[in-house]
Amino acid sequence: MMTKISRSILAMCMCCALNFKALAVSDLPPNFKQLESQALKYLDDKKIDNEKRSALYLLAGREFYSYGLLDKSEEYYLKALNLNSSGKKAEAYINLVAIAVDNGNKDKTLKRFNSAEKYFKEHSNEKDSGVSLWLKTMDRVLRTPGKGSYRYTGLYGHYAALSDLRNFIEKRQYAKALSILNPTSISEASSPVVLISYDILRVLVHGKVEKKTLKCVPIQEKAAIDDNGYTIQICGILQDYLQSKKISPERLSKLEKYLSAIHRDKTYLLAAIKDLQ
Repeated sequence: MMTKISRSILAMCMCCALNFKALAVSDLPPNFKQLESQALKYLDDKKIDNEKRSALYLLAGREFYSYGLLDKSEEYYLKALNLNSSGKKAEAYINLVAIAVDNGNKDKTLKRFNSAEKYFKEHSNEKDSGVSLWLKTMDRVLRTPGKGSYRYTGLYGHYAALSDLRNFIEKRQYAKALSILNPTSISEASSPVVLISYDILRVLVHGKVEKKTLKCVPIQEKAAIDDNGYTIQICGILQDYLQSKKISPERLSKLEKYLSAIHRDKTYLLAAIKDLQ
């Protein structure tokens, strides 16, 4: 059993982020590095064995991941994987793939998924139905995006659908992208990228669309005056375009700067909007 002290010190190191609602490593409190060093030194001084150390690293990775501190989460998950221990490490393999996806690194994502496949092949006791579905979905998303049929159901199905949607838009296969979206299921409660993608695609594919039928309009009407989110910005651009068949260079430039700074993974939407010109 790991000691209460070893658990509490590392937990203290991790929970600094929770107490300060940190969203990035730079937001961590000033004494975080000191606490972290003390925790890791304690593990070395007490010669904590690899089994207990691995469990602590996984716990740290999980906590950082839960609060969006992906760089620190990645660091501790990798520490856990690099240890020679017999503990279960499915969580680390799966979340490391998710972190690579979130960072938009396709090469690293595929490399990590290959490692995860190998791990689950060698540790079949950790391969439950949920893991099997995850493996199947990620194989489909990473190796054959936009090809073949797929039942878009559940959490993984939604992820596969988003992957196909992005893939079709990036390839300028706008009609195909529009065909995988069900208009009756798209509402204000939908994922913002799905909702605004649907509006962009309708205008691209059909050309003549009534402004009031844009799914983003109700959201725009309820938005605060200073709301500059990409959904609101794109909604305004689409409305202007439907009225004048022109796109304001100023609005386009503003959106481009916003996406580059905050939502780099959504820049493919900008390319689609530019195709309206």
